[in-house]
Amino acid sequence: MQIWLKKNGKGFRFPVLPQSIEVTSPQHNETITTTAGGEKNLIGKKGLRTLTLQSFFPAQNYSFCQYKVTKKPWEYIKKLESWKGSVLTITITGTNIHFPCTIESLVYGENDSSKDVNFTIELKEYKQIKEKAKKKEKKSKTTKKVTTNEGKRPSKEVKTKTYVVKKGDCLWNIAKRETGKSDNWRAIYNQNKQVIGSNPNKLKIGQKLVIKI
Repeated sequence: MQIWLKKNGKGFRFPVLPQSIEVTSPQHNETITTTAGGEKNLIGKKGLRTLTLQSFFPAQNYSFCQYKVTKKPWEYIKKLESWKGSVLTITITGTNIHFPCTIESLVYGENDSSKDVNFTIELKEYKQIKEKAKKKEKKSKTTKKVTTNEGKRPSKEVKTKTYVVKKGDCLWNIAKRETGKSDNWRAIYNQNKQVIGSNPNKLKIGQKLVIKI
């Protein structure tokens, strides 16, 4: 059995095998209580695995070391400290343990004069969040030309009609009836002054008046 911890394919092999390897694999089920059937167990999603290793980094080459140790114990600790916050890969040969992980906790220290550094490391399985690719919709931009009439007077369509004077007519009631405003009598008079004459109050039956609205 070999225990490897790597970052981006590069790392180290633990020099001394631990006496035991503890793996916690949670399952997030939920128990509910119903009025009819009592307790029910709802199957939840599988949680992230946690691996705990407890061993030591030797200060000398013991006979039980996995290989000839060339690094000092604190060099291993320094490397582990620098890997905190990074995604690593733990591999234990001869088992099904091989998954990306992060360092959740690291406890270490010297207990005697051997200069060996004891440690307990807890590694937690890492799973990357898969974001759904969002399709970018291409929105076509349409440029609209806006024509403003600022500074220009709106053209007003002038309608012309001919009115024949009847019995009882006067310019006041003709203006009100034909234009909607009695005040327009003066405009009608000015337009037909040659027909009416100098006195706007003297209309003759049958006179043809041109009314511009």
